[in-house]
Amino acid sequence: MDFNDYNIIDNTFLSGVTTGKHWQEGDLNYDGVVDFNDYNVMDNTWLAHQGQTLGGGAPLGLGGGMPAPTPEPATLALLGLGAAAMLMRRRSR
Repeated sequence: MDFNDYNIIDNTFLSGVTTGKHWQEGDLNYDGVVDFNDYNVMDNTWLAHQGQTLGGGAPLGLGGGMPAPTPEPATLALLGLGAAAMLMRRRSR
């Protein structure tokens, strides 16, 4: 179960086309129609296997949390230049 399965459901959603290839067409509950119930089956299966929500902000499928924020090098350089300028100004007085 991955994002490719979501693409399949999106492409066949409420199309009414049934060829008997239920899973391959996105009909995950085998009722002959690709609808919101199939999204429910997919979401519940995804959560059972991945353990994370789609809107939780964590990387899906990796099992990890959010990475620690790190400042960009340019930000550190600007802070360093600002601190150096303040020290030079203080010494000149």
